[in-house]
Amino acid sequence: MKHIVGKIIGFHGVKGEIKVYPLVDDISIFESFTVIELAGKKYDVENVRFHKNNVLLQLKDHNSLNAVEHFTGHISADFHEELADSQFYIADLMGMTVVDQNAETIGVVSDFSNLGQQLIYVKLVDKFAAKSDLIVPFVEDYIIDVQIGTHIKIKLDEGLLELCQ
Repeated sequence: MKHIVGKIIGFHGVKGEIKVYPLVDDISIFESFTVIELAGKKYDVENVRFHKNNVLLQLKDHNSLNAVEHFTGHISADFHEELADSQFYIADLMGMTVVDQNAETIGVVSDFSNLGQQLIYVKLVDKFAAKSDLIVPFVEDYIIDVQIGTHIKIKLDEGLLELCQ
């Protein structure tokens, strides 16, 4: 099963290594990947190494910075992992409807971040036209319920609305 496993955050050196921020609990899983997918295209993995909590990927036939510098976005790979009932993949949240504590739709999940604190970015509905994206910390104080495939229920208050970009 294909899952988002990382986000490209840059490049390392001149030999075409892609610097990836891992979006998995155990980054050693990258060592098992022989193929990754990026923007709908598959690439063979030639080498994997770790550097400062990031993953450096060398792709087959991509041996220079010029060959990879146009790569951006999220990296997907095939792997299977048993999850507990209360667990889910971050990628499963993408595009999900976000509702407030009164079940009123406020937007859809448009992105996520694991830098420092886990955050989801919510593209707001037209009702919030003065705001663009709502940033929601993915913690119990704000996340009431997650129903994969249907919605995420959050506690919406004035303090959270101040986090809009």
